[in-house]
Amino acid sequence: PFSSGVGVIVTHAEGTSLRIPGFYDGDRVWRVRFSPSLLGKWKVKGFSDGEDIALSVSEVECIPNRDLSAHGRLRVDSDHSHRFSYADGSSAFPLGFEWNWLSAYHQEHTDPRPDQPNPTFGEALDMIREGGFNYIVANLYADYYHKTPITDETKPYLYQHPRLYPFGGTNDDPDHSVLNLAFFQDFDHAVEELAKRSTTLHLMIQVQNKKVNWPDPGSSEDDQFWRYLVARYQAYPNIVWDLSKESYNLLKRTGSHAYALSRVQLIREEDAHQNLVTAHDTERESWGRSTELDDACDFITDQVKFSGTVEGWQSASTLKLNREAIRRWRNVEKPYLNVEYGYEE
Repeated sequence: PFSSGVGVIVTHAEGTSLRIPGFYDGDRVWRVRFSPSLLGKWKVKGFSDGEDIALSVSEVECIPNRDLSAHGRLRVDSDHSHRFSYADGSSAFPLGFEWNWLSAYHQEHTDPRPDQPNPTFGEALDMIREGGFNYIVANLYADYYHKTPITDETKPYLYQHPRLYPFGGTNDDPDHSVLNLAFFQDFDHAVEELAKRSTTLHLMIQVQNKKVNWPDPGSSEDDQFWRYLVARYQAYPNIVWDLSKESYNLLKRTGSHAYALSRVQLIREEDAHQNLVTAHDTERESWGRSTELDDACDFITDQVKFSGTVEGWQSASTLKLNREAIRRWRNVEKPYLNVEYGYEE
């Protein structure tokens, strides 16, 4: 059921038409998520593997959003190619916070528990928003990753195996032909909580160095996973696609950018809502130049770190980071984000 070609074609009265893939959500239920960008009526026509299917709804109407903090999807500003704007034309300045284990935190902190001193997921998001952040960078899934496992029982939330895994089986013994609906249903709630707070989710679809057993690149199971993910989350107005945290590992793993470029093409073909696409750190230390994969993306996401002594480290690094940003501004006609820059030090 995860690879069934179910979806809808929605057509606005003015002629705009979108072909939107659906996804299986268990119990013989397939869903299609649609986020209209034009006011008025949209006709809906269903299909399954190319054949028309009957729907209980033939028309939906888009009405104005009453949430004044909602500005629509992040876009590249059509008048200023180095900048972002929102779909309603308002300017956008992403101020990001990296939360790699977002899905694992949500699994453990959805509701208050007597034995859990940490904030609930919503409370944590509120703190991040109150701090001025409007942009979350996160992996879809990352497993435990630490050379020396945390054994301090007072910190059980650090670097442990998440309860839910995206595929059938376990991360140690996966069944990539099956997708774990419990994982995605739980992650839906995390994305919704971010959307309620008008917070963009820069979603790193894969991560190559966090001990995750992904399907073989380009396999049928791999294609199924990517198509399913895009179908399930494309309609959320706060999504930005990122192929992988440390995408240079895709290059290292496959020997060329061909696979990563095929994923960019797959996303663009499947995403009727045209969310922005990027790839984090396409070639390690590719500073000051644009790679083949960067060129295929809507904006550049980098991981530029500069070493320095502890004493005076911050000022020295800041000058170097600023220089790199200026160089990107001069050489590349698209937005540039550096989302990992040595803050750990």
